[in-house]
Amino acid sequence: MSDLSIESKLGYKPILQDTRVQASLRRLKAMGLKVEADEIDKDTVVIAVDMESVDKYIERTLYSNITYPNKYIHLNSNTKTLLVFLSRSSKRIKEISEKYSKIKREAKI
Repeated sequence: MSDLSIESKLGYKPILQDTRVQASLRRLKAMGLKVEADEIDKDTVVIAVDMESVDKYIERTLYSNITYPNKYIHLNSNTKTLLVFLSRSSKRIKEISEKYSKIKREAKI
């Protein structure tokens, strides 16, 4: 007899109702992540996190931690590359951001 079935017979509530699991889900959502939880069985849950929300979280975190004023961050999920552009010229950063924003939009189509 497995440990899981023993725990189930002891009357534990489903894992998705566990306060620690619920707190973890709340914290992930508070980070701005889009999450879905699915109970596989009474003792097992899987949490799916939308990768676009992960990308946005990484961007927000980097923007807030890079103090140089003229910056642009581009995440390329196809190549799994993160590019951080810093320039003395705000005009140059605007050109870079327009170029990479266009590439990002075209990739979504």
